[in-house]
Order: sequence, then structure tokens, then C-alpha cells
Amino acid sequence: LDNLRTCLWSLRKSLGDQDHPLVLSEREWIRLNSELLEVDVWRFNELVKTGGIDCLGQAVEICSGELLEGLDLESEEFSEWIRDERSRFSDLLLDALSKLMRAHEEAGDKDSALAVGQKILRNDPFNEIALRAMMGLYAASGRRNMALQAYRSFADNLQNELSVEPEAETQDVLRALSEAAPASSDGAESRDRMPPPVVASAAEPAASLSQAPPPRGEDVQPIPEATEQETPPRSVGLKASRSRIMSLLRVPIWAFAGAASIALVALIIIAITFWRVPALAPGWLSQLIITVKTEFEGKPPSIAVLPFRGYGDESAKVFAAAISDGITTTLSLTSNMDVISRVSVEGIPPNLLPAQKIAQKLGVRYLLEGSVTKFGDSVAVRVGLIDTHEGEKTVPIGTYEKRAKDFFTLQGEITLNVVTSLRVRLTEGEQERISQQHGTKNFEAWRLATQGQKLLRELTASENMRARRDYEAAIAEDPKYAGAWTGLAWTYLVAARFGWSKDRAGALKKSSQLANKSLALDDRRAATYALLGSIALFAGQYDVARRTGERSVELQYNDADAAALYALTLTYTGEPRKAFNLIQRAIRLRPYPPRWYNWLLARAYRLRGRPGKAVELLTAGNRETDKSIAPLVELATAYSEMGAKIQGRAVAEEIRRIYPGFSVKNWLIIPAYEDPEDTKRDLKLLLEVGLTK
Repeated sequence: LDNLRTCLWSLRKSLGDQDHPLVLSEREWIRLNSELLEVDVWRFNELVKTGGIDCLGQAVEICSGELLEGLDLESEEFSEWIRDERSRFSDLLLDALSKLMRAHEEAGDKDSALAVGQKILRNDPFNEIALRAMMGLYAASGRRNMALQAYRSFADNLQNELSVEPEAETQDVLRALSEAAPASSDGAESRDRMPPPVVASAAEPAASLSQAPPPRGEDVQPIPEATEQETPPRSVGLKASRSRIMSLLRVPIWAFAGAASIALVALIIIAITFWRVPALAPGWLSQLIITVKTEFEGKPPSIAVLPFRGYGDESAKVFAAAISDGITTTLSLTSNMDVISRVSVEGIPPNLLPAQKIAQKLGVRYLLEGSVTKFGDSVAVRVGLIDTHEGEKTVPIGTYEKRAKDFFTLQGEITLNVVTSLRVRLTEGEQERISQQHGTKNFEAWRLATQGQKLLRELTASENMRARRDYEAAIAEDPKYAGAWTGLAWTYLVAARFGWSKDRAGALKKSSQLANKSLALDDRRAATYALLGSIALFAGQYDVARRTGERSVELQYNDADAAALYALTLTYTGEPRKAFNLIQRAIRLRPYPPRWYNWLLARAYRLRGRPGKAVELLTAGNRETDKSIAPLVELATAYSEMGAKIQGRAVAEEIRRIYPGFSVKNWLIIPAYEDPEDTKRDLKLLLEVGLTK
């Protein structure tokens, strides 16, 4: 209390809060009087919500840098929070700029719309939707050369930075402009012959453009040139417009209707395909499906299962932990709710924090809590659900009295009752998978496999060997336990990846054999498909890696590791935007993620053309990246891509110190990029900072 009083005194003195109107306090509480404060973030949010050109214009003027720019605390929790908030705020700014650009365009102020477009590209240099909108605006205002120049500049930057070409939609807009009439003899361009403007919000998908470029090729008759003999000079624009209209009218109306219908049906089919698992859809479509799905079905409930309390004999606490872990695993099979990973929940002290604080830390609305009373083979379980939006009152789910041998039946019943209480719809097959989740009825086998999984996550050679022994013991208990075979396969794959096995090819082959053994026992385990996808990636079988990785996420949408592993695959197959969605989904399910999630997020940022963001993530909070080779190599690559060669060479020196035999070529082989050009790019970047080929 003395320290608290001293802190308050210092705070009030610094703020000049002499009469205490700002920092209010009474016996049991202290609060800040927000009515006396003006906060730019609050103001920004209010202006964006209000909308309109004036408010949006004021909102974007407020943003002069990153959120809390320059503020760095020695706190991993703060670093993770500020990283997510900065990313969220950056997205909000881009959305506000997009709305402002569209508002100016709708008001007929093309110059202001173009100025906002330039701001979008300054904040997101590779935003092709904004570029396409600007090209359309330039064309609509008769500045075709400016549109072409904007494209060339963008394409050059894209080639220099990422070694890729603009998207097909952007090239379509360029083609439409190139096919327009050339400039007139006096150097001015004929505005009447420009294609219709292609303008969309920079936050919207290209497929939603209200106006598309005119059809090309033989579908439309060429627009006849206007000549002085045909039309007096003052009527050139009118004549050209009439010619265009008559040319379009020669195309049967059913052709337009048919094309539109086909496009609409295709979009609906794609949306239905990804409806259950939106994160598997392409970036813009993923967000669109989530928005529509939320509108129709409401926001999916989010829940975390707290560690159950154990009372009774000496095994009661172990049994209670097993029950809460098992319920988390089975709940995660449901695709219409968000279930936080049990690994994230383990770091929260449930008895020391109020329920609403725990829910806030985990980003959920519901908490499932319970207790287990066990004496010998007799078990009584009480389970309650807390809706933190309705206070902290616990609604009973039920009290269950079973035998210890009925462990798996018990957790299946509890899971189904929780799903029913939250009014969550189970899709076809989910109820069956809930009842058969673990693939064994042998509690000791399940316990050993669970213990092996915890050791495997440590990612050290010694713990990997201990995990292997636990999985082998679980298989001895139940030879038909698919989950134990999957875990054992992982120990060989990890050993191959990190060089802990003298025979890497042999370890990879052994991992594949064990994975197929698991698949033969149970072909509906998400973890097995995630494993097969990783094996295929290391073997260079990219189509198999994509197919099995996607299958793993479909089977268990709330499995954070399955989403992250599939995201890893996509970073090697040239799909970083989709990978970005999936790794963000994984981090949502594990609010306190393992370090490799952070590395993978940084990698996705770099491959999307934002190496600066990758560096920020990999250096935030003084992370001990020197203990792991993957983050160090990613950091060196990102520095090189930014042109920060001095910093890159410092990281390269650190890599050589810790891993004297490090070879760039060997590192890029397992796994390798699907596109050899991507491998050449990373090879060049790493050699430029002084690493050995």
C-alpha cells in the first residue's frame, strides 16, 4: 500500500493533478476520469464510426505513425499485445482510407480520391486493389498515361522487392487501358475513348468491382474511328460514345446475363465450399465469408476450459486434469465455435483471478469450470458454465457419477451437453468424432500419449527421445491406438528436421511409415493429416502437402497446431496470404502461442512483402531468437530484403557463432520452396549478408 500511495503521488505530480480531478480514488478503487482526457485513438474510432467525407478525412489525418510508436517495455505480454494492436490499427486505417477514397469518387472528386489512393499505397505499398482503383480513376479523368505510369512503377517495385508480377486482375485493367484509343495529334488523350472507370474500395475484393473493364477480343466489334468527314469536330465525343453504345448493343444481352450468372454461381459454390472453414478460402474471400456467416448465424461462441479441481484420493488431481484436457480436445472438433487451446489456459491461475479477467486475457466469452471427486474407481464430476458477459454467475451443466474406467464416455457426455447449452450446431460427423476422438479406451495409453505430446513440444533432442519412449509405451498398452502412432511418427520427423538423427532420410521414411500405420487405424484424425502434410512438404510432394494440410483443418477447425502447420506448408507453396489467415487463426486459438508461431507469422509477413513487419516481430520484447536457428535465418533474410545489410550481417555472424557448419543451400533444401525462383531469391538474400553458400 505504501508503494501504491507513492506511485499515485508521483503520477498526480507528473500530471499536475493537484485537486485530484483526473486520478480518482476512494478506499477500495482507483480510476482515471476519462471525461477529462482526449485520446487520439478514441477520437479516430469515433470519426470512423460516424463516417462521411469530413469525419473520415479527420480520422486519417490523426494517424501520423504506428500505435504507441517508440514505446517499448520489457514485457513479453505487452510486446505481444502491442504487436496485435498495431496490426489491427493498421487494418482500421487502411479500411478508413478505402472508405474515404470511395466517398470522394462517389462525390465526383477524382483528384481527392487519387490523393487518398496514394496514402493507401504509402501504408501498404503492395495493395493492388488500391492500384486498380487509381488506374480506373486516372482513366476516367482522361489521364491514361498516368494510369500506365502508375502500373509500371508498381510492377517494377513488385519485381524488385518480391520477384513477382502483378495479379491477373491488375493486368486485365492494364490490358483494357492499352487497348483504348491512343492520344490525339495534339498530345491530349481522347477522354471519350477511355474504358469505364474500375473503382473499388481498397479493402474490397477485385471480384466485387461495380464496373469491369470492357470485354476484349472478338466478343465486341471494334469502335469505329471518328473522322472529320463523318462528324464535325464539336461532336467527336458524342459520335465516339454512340459508336461504343451501338457496338455493345450488337452483343446479345443473354451473353452478359449468362456470364454474370456463371460468375455468381461460381462464387456461391466457392463460398459454400469454405463456409464451414472460412480460413481455408483465399484472403479476401475468407473475410467475406466470415462477415456473411456472422450476419446470418451470429458470432460463434468462444470458450476456454479451465483446469478442473481434484478432490479425494492421490490420483484425483491427475484425473481432474485429464478430464479438463480431454473436454478441450473434444470440444475443439466443433467448427461452429472457437475453443482456446489447453496449452494457453495452463498459464492462467484460475483461483487467483476473477472469471471476467481470465476471459479477457484469453479473449473468450464463456469459461467452463468444474471439479472432480474421486475415491478409487468411483468418480463424481460437477461442471458449470460461466457467461462472463452476464457477470460471474455459474450455470450448472450437470453432475456426473461414473466409474473411472468410463473416462472417455464421461468427457464425451460433458462435451455434448456444453455444445447443447451454447446452442451450437454440430455438422455432419462431428458428433460421431466427439464420441470417438481419442481412439483408445485404455486410460493408461492415453495418459502416456498425452505426456509424450507435452515433451514433444519442447523441441529439444533429449525431450524428443523421452517423448518417443512414452509413445512406444502407449502403443504397448494399446497397439490399435492411432494417436500414439501419430505421436511416435512426429518424433522421427522432428529429429529429421533439426538434424538430431544421423540418418535424416531414414528418419523421414520411418516417420512416413508410422503415419500411414496411424491412418490405417483411423482415417479421421486431424493430427494424422497434419503430420502427413508436413512429411509431404519435406519430401517435396507439394500437392499432397496442400491436400492433407487442408484436410487436417477441415476435420478439426479449432486445432491451432493443425492450422499453423498448414500455414507453414503454404509459405513454401507460394500462398503467403492464405498462410497469414491461418496463422492468425492459430494465434487466436492459442493466445499465448509457442515461439514458432511468432516466427511463422513473421515469415508470412515477409513473404507478403512486409519485411519490416517481420523484423519488428522477431526483435520485439528482446526475444531470445539466438537459441533457435529458424527465427535467426528469417531475421537475417528480412534485414537483407529491407536493404539493412549491417543488421543482417550481425545476425549472420550470430548464426555462424552458434551453428558453425551452417549452409544456406542445405537450409533451403529441407523443406524447399515449390517455386525454384523463391529459393533463388532467399539464397541471394542470405548470401548478401555474408552467410556461406
